[in-house]
Amino acid sequence: MRNYNKDSIIWVLVISFLGFIGTSLIKRDVEKGFGAVTFGSVPSFELIDQLGNTFSKDDLSNRVWVGSFISPDCESNNQCQKLVNMMTSLSHELEANPNVDFISLRLPPEDKRLLPINQISSSNENNNWKILHGNAEILNSLASAITQKRIPNLIQEMRFFLVDQNGIIRGYYHSDNLDEVKQLVKDINKLV
Repeated sequence: MRNYNKDSIIWVLVISFLGFIGTSLIKRDVEKGFGAVTFGSVPSFELIDQLGNTFSKDDLSNRVWVGSFISPDCESNNQCQKLVNMMTSLSHELEANPNVDFISLRLPPEDKRLLPINQISSSNENNNWKILHGNAEILNSLASAITQKRIPNLIQEMRFFLVDQNGIIRGYYHSDNLDEVKQLVKDINKLV
């Protein structure tokens, strides 16, 4: 009977110790923003970039990237223009780092006519920012998977999302909150 009690005590201590270690690791990851805390993976996709070239998730393999969604009326939407301006600033700030890309997904307009993206792409002088558009079904599915939202609510989506080298979403950051954008830059630097 003594060995039974002794073995039980040892197992309780081992399980408690492992539970403490696991909790400590999760707490550390939450505070630092990485590790066990993720937001799912980006599904495969194939779209068209602003130059008319085919672009897929495979083109982002082994690369860190920042994503955003651009509304169909971005040229006349003040909120969207703020997001584009912040993305422009980020892409210029990090253009020297060849391991970081910027991807904007242009949501399809309801009337199925893609509005010109000339104004947006003209602000994109460097090659690390791709503005992708294409099949509405693919974009809607991609948007839902990334943000866990449906399109009507997504039109006002003003967040960036950070994706690691394995296609795992590591965080969301409000584009109109400077502290969150600074944290995004720090988190990018942790990943590269």
